[in-house]
Amino acid sequence: MGGGGKLLLAVLWIFGYYGLEYLPHLVWLAKDLYLASVGILIVWVICELVSERLTDKEEQMISKLSGYSFGVYLYAEPLNYLFVVLFVKYFGLNFLGNEFGACFLWVLRIVGTSLIAVIVVKLLKKTNMKLTLY
Repeated sequence: MGGGGKLLLAVLWIFGYYGLEYLPHLVWLAKDLYLASVGILIVWVICELVSERLTDKEEQMISKLSGYSFGVYLYAEPLNYLFVVLFVKYFGLNFLGNEFGACFLWVLRIVGTSLIAVIVVKLLKKTNMKLTLY
């Protein structure tokens, strides 16, 4: 997509965000659908631009990481709850009331769940355990 197409997408999104703000109450669904659709197109264009500039080594790394994406998806939510429960148990609920505690838990949930999920998937791949959905 050329420079004019990218500019058009940006203009469409800005128009949708600011121009459609004053529509009647029930038209918010159309606005949200419009903004989501234009946002998807913008992300698609950005992905295309980035993928054109990737080296073979970077493509291999992304391909390797995407092999763990299902595991991250599968294990992230239970691990999130486990982190929250353990955090509250050992640090107390009041610790979440300050910025440091909230930020610490936020980073722990993002980084910790991803790392543990990748480790679990690596272990499962080593055991050649097949995942079957019934």
